[in-house]
Amino acid sequence: MLVAALASGCGGHGGRHDRGPVPTRPPSPTAMGGSPLAVKIDNVPAARPATGLDAADVVYAEQVEGGLSRLMAVYARRLPSAVGPVRSVRESDLELLGQFDRPYLAFSGAQRKLLPLIGRAPVRPESPDEASGAYYRDSARGAPHNLYLRPARLLRSAPGEGALTTGFRYGPAPPAAPPWPRAPCAIRRPASPSPGPGPGTAG
Repeated sequence: MLVAALASGCGGHGGRHDRGPVPTRPPSPTAMGGSPLAVKIDNVPAARPATGLDAADVVYAEQVEGGLSRLMAVYARRLPSAVGPVRSVRESDLELLGQFDRPYLAFSGAQRKLLPLIGRAPVRPESPDEASGAYYRDSARGAPHNLYLRPARLLRSAPGEGALTTGFRYGPAPPAAPPWPRAPCAIRRPASPSPGPGPGTAG
């Protein structure tokens, strides 16, 4: 899993944890393309632990109003049985998802003024209004922290690692940096100047 910022509350909910594979190599160039699934997830203390984060390929942590944060999990190689609690979308989500190939975007709702932007954005919006059968309420939690998504009801199968190649490009490793010069240096302390060894030398 690639975490784009500090994300807390990554445990499972109501069952075993989802364990997604960690990328160890770039995606195959022959398996490119596809639309990943992005889900907006609550991150306030009352919403933790979140469900399905461990299966995500990428998790973004986004600051919102009041010093709070929301998460956006992106799924390409594996779809967990459930994800949530699902929360509302922000304009910044649309900008962030522009790097992918028309991703599915699951969210609980949006401000009315944002709806035209969602309609014009290169995403596939999948809120409860568009896909009510893909969502359910967990009776063990109170609203608004009880809306969950069943990803398999949006996508028949995970699109695969190729769905990430539109957002993440890989290239050759950069050349190694030159070694640090072995030059002497001086360390000055208040009322006690003392010479010190250069980097890489014995003290």
